[in-house]
Amino acid sequence: MKHYFLLLVLVLAGISSCKPHADVAMGQRRKPVSPEIVFATFTISKVAGQSSVIKLIDYELVPGTIKDPPNTGFMHPVDISLLDIGEKVISAFRIEHPLIENLEYADEQGQLARMIRTIDSARIYLRFKYLPTLEAIRFHSDDPNAPPINSIIKLTK
Repeated sequence: MKHYFLLLVLVLAGISSCKPHADVAMGQRRKPVSPEIVFATFTISKVAGQSSVIKLIDYELVPGTIKDPPNTGFMHPVDISLLDIGEKVISAFRIEHPLIENLEYADEQGQLARMIRTIDSARIYLRFKYLPTLEAIRFHSDDPNAPPINSIIKLTK
């Protein structure tokens, strides 16, 4: 019985000496701040003699982090600029032109061959770090071997 009483006193003393964590002191919890990623989906359509037409399908903010995308090694680059409300660039990166397909195949002799072709429409899937001042996305390509692109898309639902 003495052992149980001693054990009870030790457990109660240990519990009573615990201090509440700073985040839950005074009964309030601090909302955790986490970085967010934007997942955006667009369609692009080639228009003869004009700049390609890009439309926003959907975008979503999800918690997480993302590495900076590479900005080199593109055969037909499209410059993507994230813009604030005054259309000032707050971040930029590149993607491969979505209307250019680069196909590799084995020819009749079994050698690796490459064919590049232009398609009429495609979907564009972008992932990038969310920036609080983000208002729009600019797509730009003046590659002479690809359909021209020059669009600014507002991020609104």
